[in-house]
Order: sequence, then C-alpha cells, then structure tokens
Amino acid sequence: MKRETQSSIEESPLELERFRVRAARAFALTPDDAAGFDRFCAERKCELLVVRCPTTQMNTVQAFEDGGARMMDCLVYYQRDLRKNPLSEPDTLDWIRAVVPSEVPAVATVAATAFEGYFGHYHADERLDRSAADETYRDWAVRSCGDPVFADRVYAAWDGDDVVGFATLKRNSPEEGEAVLFGVAPRAQGRGIYNALIVKALHWAVEIGASRCTLSTQISNVAVQKVWVRNGFEPMISYFTLHKWYGR
Repeated sequence: MKRETQSSIEESPLELERFRVRAARAFALTPDDAAGFDRFCAERKCELLVVRCPTTQMNTVQAFEDGGARMMDCLVYYQRDLRKNPLSEPDTLDWIRAVVPSEVPAVATVAATAFEGYFGHYHADERLDRSAADETYRDWAVRSCGDPVFADRVYAAWDGDDVVGFATLKRNSPEEGEAVLFGVAPRAQGRGIYNALIVKALHWAVEIGASRCTLSTQISNVAVQKVWVRNGFEPMISYFTLHKWYGR
C-alpha cells in the first residue's frame, strides 16, 4: 500500500471514464484540507471529490462532513510480517498459475460475477450508477492483466478447463508485496479457493524478496478477514472514504 505522509489531491480520470463525472481524489490529514480541496475542485470544475482520511483523524473527517461530504466506506488494511513464522510448504497449488493473454477474458468473466453488487464506496453513493460500479471491478481485473501500474503478477485458479478465481499482486517496494484484488466465481465459492489464492500470494511475496505482505477490504467484509487472520495477517491501519458532490 502507498503510505501517505501528507495531504494531497489530484484530478481522477477514472471517474470520468466510468461514470462520466469529473472528479478529484484526495488524501486528507488536517481539517484545513476541507477548504483547500474545495478550492481545488472549484478551479477545475470537479463535480465529485473522493477523499480518504485515517480513521484516527476524526476532527478532519468531521470538517469534511460539516462541509457536506458523506461517509461511504471504511477501508481496513492488514499485514503479515514474512520474517516471522516462515511459511509452511503449501499443498500442491499447480492449479493456480500466472495468467497469459488468452486467459484475460476468463478472468474478466470471473470478476464480473464475483463483484456483482459488491458494496464498495461507489455502490454506497446513490448518485452513481450501480451497473457502472460493478463494471469497475471487471475493468480493474482486466487492466491488471496487462498494465504494470495495476499489477506485477496475476494468478488464475483453475478447475479443470475453467478459470474459477484470480488474484492480482503488486510490488509496492523492495520490502512490500500487496495482494490487491481477488475474486472467486460464485459457483466455486465455499471450496477453499480464496484461501489457496491467499497462500499463493504469500509465497509470491516471499519469492520476490519482500519482508511483508499487505491487503485491504471494506471493514464490513468480515469473511475474508477471517481467512487473513488464519494465514497470519494482523490489522494495521484503516481509512474512511467520503464523497462530496458539487453543483448537483
């Protein structure tokens, strides 16, 4: 994960592409950021501000709420220290393999079904189209298969001739690997595939020489957090996500 140490804001082309909404994304640390971000958005005619703030900075969150922003989700990060309790040798995971270009459509299909109606901050905002919010995850998975900005490795889990799950992984620094986006087809859930993908991600992090592996989800997504804890991850940090609309 990118560790923010100061407030920042920039225009975000993804919301324009996905929702036809001119938007800015920001990271806030102080209450004064609320007014400064408003000025930024006014100068650039942004319709939407998406801002994240550490959950420890409640005075900052409240400053944004006082200005009309609304809470959309809480993102929690976990971390496993790979220097402690070395990984055990996994059961054979040869059915989880690196994705090749011809397999990208199958990964896209899994992402589309696995994340249909998934409740992220886009889904929580009633002003954003739900079907476009669903498409966000399919698009994210596809981009991860070919763009190193999104992922350095993508694995697919196979059941015979069918792709039933995937994991996208990113090297954030020489010390850190991040397990970014995972999906399991609904028809294949409940069979331990997600857990196997987590194990594969941990071994990938060890292979690249990282000393830690991180991942994140909405705090309400309890099921995956149970899997993480069983695999040695511990809670690390959390962020609130707020949306503020201008002129709507």
